[in-house]
Amino acid sequence: MNIAAIIGVLKAILPTKKISAWILGLIAAALALFMGVNNADLKEQFCENAVVELPATAPVVAPVESK
Repeated sequence: MNIAAIIGVLKAILPTKKISAWILGLIAAALALFMGVNNADLKEQFCENAVVELPATAPVVAPVESK
């Protein structure tokens, strides 16, 4: 049974979209805790990428012609 089938069964059982979203969120959080996901590890993995450099000057914008 794949994850799409499991989510489909849960969506069929749960009453409304808001309630089912909360319940699926709690299930996902519990699963992450059970699997031992560490927030610090995720932050280190995300932050090891190079920093994005933004342009120092704003681009020149052409004036809008009115008709």
